[in-house]
Amino acid sequence: FDILRFPIFMLPQIINSIIEASISFERVRKFLLAEEYQHVGEGALEQNGEIYINNGTFVYDSKKPMLLEEEGEKKKGGIRGLMHQHSRLMREAELNQQWEMALLKAQLIDAENTIAKLSDTGNISSQSLLMDENEEGGEFSPSSLLSLRRVTMHVKKGEFVAVVGGVGAGKSTLINSILGEGRPLTGTELAVKGTLGTFVQSPFILNDTVRNNILFGHAPISKSGSKGGGGEAIDEERYKLAVEVSSLTHDFSLLPHGDQTEIGEKGITLSGGQKARVALARTVYHDADVYLLDDPLAAVDAHVGKDLFNRCIVDEMLLGKSKGKKSVERNATVILVTNALQYLSHEMVDKIICLGDGRVQEVGTFAELSSDPNSRFSAFLKVLSETSIGAMDNSGNDVDFNPEDDNMSANLDLGGEPEVSKVIAPAPTSPKRKMSIQSVDDAAGEGNIDDKAGALMTDEFKEREKGAVDRQVYISWSKAAGGLSVGLIILSMFAVVESLQVLSKWWLTHWSQSGVANVVFFLGMYALINFSAIFATFVRLLLFNFSGLRASKVMFDELLNTILHAPMAFFDTTPIGRIMNRFSKDMYTVDEQLVVSGRSYFQTMAAVLSSIVVTTSVTPKFIFGLIPLLFFYMHQQNFFTMTYRELKRLDSVSRSPIYALLSETLDGVLTIRAFGAEENLNKRMINMVNVQQTAYRLTFAAQCWLSIRLEFCGTMIVFVACFVSIIQHGARGGDEIFAGLAGLSISFALSITQSLNWTVRMASDLEANMVAVERIQQYSQIQSEAPRL
Repeated sequence: FDILRFPIFMLPQIINSIIEASISFERVRKFLLAEEYQHVGEGALEQNGEIYINNGTFVYDSKKPMLLEEEGEKKKGGIRGLMHQHSRLMREAELNQQWEMALLKAQLIDAENTIAKLSDTGNISSQSLLMDENEEGGEFSPSSLLSLRRVTMHVKKGEFVAVVGGVGAGKSTLINSILGEGRPLTGTELAVKGTLGTFVQSPFILNDTVRNNILFGHAPISKSGSKGGGGEAIDEERYKLAVEVSSLTHDFSLLPHGDQTEIGEKGITLSGGQKARVALARTVYHDADVYLLDDPLAAVDAHVGKDLFNRCIVDEMLLGKSKGKKSVERNATVILVTNALQYLSHEMVDKIICLGDGRVQEVGTFAELSSDPNSRFSAFLKVLSETSIGAMDNSGNDVDFNPEDDNMSANLDLGGEPEVSKVIAPAPTSPKRKMSIQSVDDAAGEGNIDDKAGALMTDEFKEREKGAVDRQVYISWSKAAGGLSVGLIILSMFAVVESLQVLSKWWLTHWSQSGVANVVFFLGMYALINFSAIFATFVRLLLFNFSGLRASKVMFDELLNTILHAPMAFFDTTPIGRIMNRFSKDMYTVDEQLVVSGRSYFQTMAAVLSSIVVTTSVTPKFIFGLIPLLFFYMHQQNFFTMTYRELKRLDSVSRSPIYALLSETLDGVLTIRAFGAEENLNKRMINMVNVQQTAYRLTFAAQCWLSIRLEFCGTMIVFVACFVSIIQHGARGGDEIFAGLAGLSISFALSITQSLNWTVRMASDLEANMVAVERIQQYSQIQSEAPRL
């Protein structure tokens, strides 16, 4: 029975682990089988900087309806499970087929509408699938399914193309389609040749220094995954140029540590204009053949926008004046999405594309489009003249803006605006502030800035607790589980179960010494004792598990309530990965692993105590050999627990940067692909995972170290028990009753080896898992904002 006890005890945990692994495997399998991103090819283009789209119709597959589980539907095992899985696959295939048919019908409707508009009569057959434009919005409506429709454009090297349109016209979709983010439908030809530099509508800012955000994809990384540590050489001249033309020089003088200042997650510590200019500087430093700019001037003031347009977009991106090129030569191709129409009269703008309802409605130069009073572009200009320019006139800038005036380009120059350096004057600073800025500038000149000088985020390695887990952490978990009364009941149930198990073994010994008389009585009592032990074990299991679930629920509610009421300064200095780590890995540990390790610890401890009591009661001299072995056990346990606990802390701390980088990567995947930074971020992620796995691997190495020593000590316990039994057997004169008791003692000594090994390991696991409670408590004690009024 002792041989079978431990495997049976571990069987439910193994089954649970297999179920969890199968669910995780299925989720990973679905992710790996998902459609891959396809880079846009070069086609037959010959020169870098060319873009070719012919009859381009693009769609976002995110609009595709998903197959949801029906209410009450559950996965079944065996043949029924396979049939259910097959049925679901068939339904998914049918749904995909319906989606593709809907896209084809939408294309057909759009094509027939176009044919009707181009025909002389405009009459449409009643048998046609055509849908009236005024009635769009149906199941197969082109405007509801197709993001871009029949776009044809050929941008040659060095051309400056402006894209304008209303909200939802498809401007950002055009940029995304060129980047390969939109799925081209049948008949679409798309080709791009050369490197890409892009500015997306919501700039992607990493939780890193300003410098590394500008050097995005080029910044060196260290073995730990952080900045610095060798790698690609940095072009300092190009970097300084990118900062200057993006109007960031003055901002660096205001930041506490210049370009070494750390930016919060998603650029939370920067203004919208600063984030836009950092992203523009990144685009300039990338030195691409094609620049795709999605409304980069929307987040900056008018005077800053003019400076960025002239110096950054025209002089540097388009003309490449820093490379010594002549004014007539073009450096790269620029596609600018903007609604700042006052810049479109610039002589370098080659053509303007007006989008509406996902289609190209007008194409031409500024003079051609503005001269037609019925054009959509003229309507945009009229709106602009009635809003922004009218407001400027009222403020003192005398600018005559008439859409029908042929000399509009002269009026749109917005001359007389002050330069950026004159408008953004340095704010008055105290002498102490001046000294601080001056000292940073001096350090920057000498190149001796400490990498951690501009750190904004708190260091979790320094924040973590050290040494043994505080007793208050155990008390807080016990209180959340139900308090002292529940704890006493659970401990008493452990004592009852262990007493019944000892009684069961003693009854067998007593039965074997009593002969075969009254077998029914002995067998009935033996069954009663064991059924009582099973029932008590079941009650103990329910009490412990429900108490553990109650504790995890209470701690989760407390943590959630604290985080929701935390001040904004906390989120400015705490990466989202650390918060996610508390709510995911740490809560999982409290939900499952802590309950299992706690229950196993008390169970094995009760088994060890009962084994010691039985063995010493039969052979009292056993205690003399047990005492030094117990001291050895305690020494090994303390040494192992101290190491194992710190390894668990390092494992938890090293997970947070992985979660944070993964979250940031998902937010900026479009920018990452456009700049070709996949390899750089992949190396950074691998380095982080290697650091985390080092701590995780060492936990297993520590367990192997412990098992070797505990097995040796367990063998010594069995040797002492046998040796003492032999000595006392001679003293008892071959007493048959003592022989049975000696066998009982040795059987308990054999079980004490496994029990002691498991007790030491569970004690270490319990304290290591208590680190999760410690980390949750750390965030549950954050000072909250002022109470609501």
